[in-house]
Amino acid sequence: MHHTCSKHPDREGVHYCAKYNRYLCEECLACQDPTLYCKHRQMCMIWELVKQRKHDAKNGTRATSN
Repeated sequence: MHHTCSKHPDREGVHYCAKYNRYLCEECLACQDPTLYCKHRQMCMIWELVKQRKHDAKNGTRATSN
């Protein structure tokens, strides 16, 4: 099933936000509620991806995709 980004209807939504029930493209990938909700939910893939990207940027590394 193909999903579209909630902010860019012409783009594929590849990441799902369970809290807000919406899909996001790579450009929109950002946690909307990191301090109150998602920070404490390890099952939230968006929060985990954002956290990893921040860590990689800080350390000058890039995440590899499988």
